[in-house]
Amino acid sequence: MGKTKHPTREARPRALRTWNGALIMLCSGLAVAQGPSEPPRRPQQAALEMTSMASPRHGGADSGPGHLRDDKSSQADAAATQRPRDARATLLAWADAWAAQAPDRYLAFYARTFQPANAASRSQWEAARRDRITKPRFIEVELAEIMIMVHRDYTEATFLQSYRSDTYRDRVTKQVELIWEQEQWKIRSERTVDKEALPRTIDR
Repeated sequence: MGKTKHPTREARPRALRTWNGALIMLCSGLAVAQGPSEPPRRPQQAALEMTSMASPRHGGADSGPGHLRDDKSSQADAAATQRPRDARATLLAWADAWAAQAPDRYLAFYARTFQPANAASRSQWEAARRDRITKPRFIEVELAEIMIMVHRDYTEATFLQSYRSDTYRDRVTKQVELIWEQEQWKIRSERTVDKEALPRTIDR
């Protein structure tokens, strides 16, 4: 039977706070990727307004250096809140490509500097991933409890990943680092923090 497309349900940001100088965005709910399907659209969310701690402005457009500092601070705040949204959208598109069993699109989310955790060469790792992505009759990937931490040179994400196919099921806590490469966020490292194997069920 053909595979039915199911749209990805995207979680909405629940809270925004700082910890040790890193910006953290928590997401509640569940993001589900079922293949094949189109890449998820960026969630339509209201812009987060950051309260300025600077003194109120007075005068016109040429109010002096303080005015310029306020503008730069506003731009920095806007960039800081956009990075978690973009990183999260990248993760959802990565999961969608995996569930769609599209290996070329899936592998394109990994940076040129990505090193496989099992010490295999990049070509061996890619060959193994292609085999695992294309062999199952179907694949479903669910991402939940996504937490984004923004650092100076990279973005870190921790999330609960549920995988299901006709041959295997598991639930893992995964941690990935993303870097800005070729005008998009790409995965620099990926590791499993905790893993729970689940009984295999086939009901599709």
